[in-house]
Amino acid sequence: MPLDNSLPDEIVSEILSPALTVADEVFSDTSRVSPFSNYSESTSAYLVVCKSWLRVATPLLYNVVVLRSKAQAKALARALSGNVDLGRFIKKLRVEGGYGAPMHTILQRAPNISDLYLSFEIWTPDTTDGLCKGLDLISPSRLIFREAQRKGPKNRMVCKLVDAVAEAIPKWDRLSVLDFSSEYSTARDKIVDSLNQAKRLHTVVVHSISIAMWAHRTFKECPLRVIQIKQPLDSWDLDFINWHDPAIRTLLRYTEWEKATAVQDNAPDLEIAPAFNPFFTPMSQAPNEVQDAIWSRVLYFAMSVPERAADPKRKDIPKCLPLLRVSKLFHRLGLPHYYVHVVLNYRAPYLEPEHILSQRPRIQTLHGLSNGSDTSVSLNSFEALAKCSGPSLLECHICVQGTRLPVSGAIFNDLAVLRKLTWRSPVAFVCTEADTPSNAMPRLEELQIDVGWSFVTMLTFMKLESLRIVHFLQSLDYNQFLEAHGSKLSELEIVSLSESVHESSILDLCPRLASLKLGCYERALPSEDILLSRQPTTTLAKVTFDVPYMDKTMVAGWEQFFESLNLASVPNLHEVHMPCFDWPTSERDIAKSHWVLWAEKFQTRNIHLIDGKGMKWRPRLKVSGRR
Repeated sequence: MPLDNSLPDEIVSEILSPALTVADEVFSDTSRVSPFSNYSESTSAYLVVCKSWLRVATPLLYNVVVLRSKAQAKALARALSGNVDLGRFIKKLRVEGGYGAPMHTILQRAPNISDLYLSFEIWTPDTTDGLCKGLDLISPSRLIFREAQRKGPKNRMVCKLVDAVAEAIPKWDRLSVLDFSSEYSTARDKIVDSLNQAKRLHTVVVHSISIAMWAHRTFKECPLRVIQIKQPLDSWDLDFINWHDPAIRTLLRYTEWEKATAVQDNAPDLEIAPAFNPFFTPMSQAPNEVQDAIWSRVLYFAMSVPERAADPKRKDIPKCLPLLRVSKLFHRLGLPHYYVHVVLNYRAPYLEPEHILSQRPRIQTLHGLSNGSDTSVSLNSFEALAKCSGPSLLECHICVQGTRLPVSGAIFNDLAVLRKLTWRSPVAFVCTEADTPSNAMPRLEELQIDVGWSFVTMLTFMKLESLRIVHFLQSLDYNQFLEAHGSKLSELEIVSLSESVHESSILDLCPRLASLKLGCYERALPSEDILLSRQPTTTLAKVTFDVPYMDKTMVAGWEQFFESLNLASVPNLHEVHMPCFDWPTSERDIAKSHWVLWAEKFQTRNIHLIDGKGMKWRPRLKVSGRR
């Protein structure tokens, strides 16, 4: 007899619940952009894992239903018509549009709805006939509605839905909670009158103190017990309430701003007992080597060395200097940790290049660049830092001041373990093979070049056997560089295409590229043959076109470019990334988006279009004709 390895349904339910549960604050969110406007995998995928998961997950999936398109409403109506038991699972229903006749079927077959979310932001040609017809068939206990605060639609369908809600409220004998989004409403008068006549409302959820005061004045006919404010209140808000409407204080439920923004510290407060011996020295009997090793390890974490290694420019890292001033021991043991990850700063004496050099540190990461102002160093200081920390320096992001005379590339000879280099400097180099050490920077993997045309030329005489990633951040003549090192590269970024590169295809020069990023500034379009090469480049999987923005005048040109783009040489290209846009978030915007049109055309070629958030387009469920 075979063993039964299946889990009980109760355990499977506990496993699946976190993945299928929709938090109430997300369900009731009335923000301008829906929290459900994402492009991740649908949670319905859990149902097709196995029969056990299908059986257990179906009630969990249907417990909260969110409808964001006509096609979804039509599919749900068809599913509920085919299985009457599914409708009984629906407890919360969020409808972000009108969605036509299928809404009547949905409401008719979902009698247990307790929470109903409606949107009054409905645009033509969407209709609300089915929704209006079906409101009498349910009896929710909570009503949530949202409408646009400015320039919202005022068409016949919106007015019809408002009238239907107002007429249904007297029949909803369980309705006691109202949650709405804005104070200025074109539709609220009828609904408010209906709620006042029903006299059942005891909880109102609003967003701000002004709307709370409006609700307190408006719903005087209702037995209000709670007015909940989602937005945290500050002391000024509380004083405002006491001055204008002190009677409301007993009804309000809110979070104070200080408590909402304070960092929660769940650690218990510990009382440190006074020392029996104030002259006690820890580990006084241990050998000096043991003491140094232990205190050094303590300071390693106290000075946030791991956090600084991940991001030396983090603002939330505690200052390290106070620890160095505790004692001579801490100063001696802490200095190596202080200088292991350095961000140059002339306003801080300890971080000036000259002072750093005096400590003979073993720097691992050196940052002199920032988005604001760079901290430039002299060529002599850079050369001294390279000699001092060359055996340990892994990353160097530096801005070096120019010199009158060209210098030799030998200044990089000491960077034996350097893996990442960002070079921003007008320094001119002697571009000859004799003056350039061919074995310099043997472990360099990633290179960013911002300024320095002669620096690029000088690098062509180096072997750079470990180089894999290159970013050209300025318009430079990089053709000679790619001829020397292109065969090693897996990632390449070119901010501005030079004319010389068109003589030889980028992919011919870099046949092993996996990712290519091309800057498209000044409204210039790349050549439609930019991805063409003499031999197929089977490694290239992603291409990024870095366009700063795209207005209406540019759409036609890019549409023609995408249609004409020659992909014969890149059979394994699967992603085209355009950082200048984000996917539309509503059915109306999706219908008129050229990005969606381009994405669907790319998908016919097995290529995904990626937006600025790194999300690929997922095809929406579409309305089909009768079968």
